[in-house]
Amino acid sequence: MSTRKAPKARKAPKASKAPRARKAPRARKAPKAREAKRPPRRVYITLMCTLAAEPNTVIETDDGLRFRIRYGESSEVWYYAKENDPKPIPGTVLSGADWTLLRSDGVMIFESRITLQFSRPDKDGESTVPYLLDCTLSGMTDLAEVMKLDSGRTDEEIFDSLMRSKYSGQHWPLSLKVRFEGSAGPPPREDTSWLPENLLRAGTEFPFYRQLVRQELSAYGEVEVEEAPYFPAKITLTMWGRP
Repeated sequence: MSTRKAPKARKAPKASKAPRARKAPRARKAPKAREAKRPPRRVYITLMCTLAAEPNTVIETDDGLRFRIRYGESSEVWYYAKENDPKPIPGTVLSGADWTLLRSDGVMIFESRITLQFSRPDKDGESTVPYLLDCTLSGMTDLAEVMKLDSGRTDEEIFDSLMRSKYSGQHWPLSLKVRFEGSAGPPPREDTSWLPENLLRAGTEFPFYRQLVRQELSAYGEVEVEEAPYFPAKITLTMWGRP
């Protein structure tokens, strides 16, 4: 009787190879920092002037109180033709006034017109012919926010609080727009024999102030107050513009 051969043992399956570990991505190089371009040097003017309010000129309107502010004789003005100018041109406030409006919602609106006079020193240090510039200052400041009176109050309550408050020694922030006007002298080919010599010479100073009359400047500063609510005592501003 024949015997059957035992079946061959099956080979164990080969162990599967472990997947290859992925290489960590290369860290990207940080981009080179671009050199910051220096902003162009800006022209600016600093102005400090005493203010004198005229209480007899207070007028009640539908929008609030309007009163006249006169720019005083004590003033200090410096014109820097460029940033960090070592030799700014000195000036002064010749005259100026503003019919300021204190609205019933606590916002004070300024619209000042002042005349500035600058005297540029020459190479010998002597003052040249004075040059006049007309200046318009316009803007507003929210006294309700400055005095922290606008939390849930009506306009009437805010206005009543402003009228009863004492402001002596306070400083109110200002943000204004500034425009200048100046004379470039008589037009060419015009008979100037009738003009005074000082006006003719003043026209030659215009190139030093041309950049002021060709743009609108931004002014930031404050008003110092003596008594409430229409007795501002001093205004301090810094006016900035492009070169």
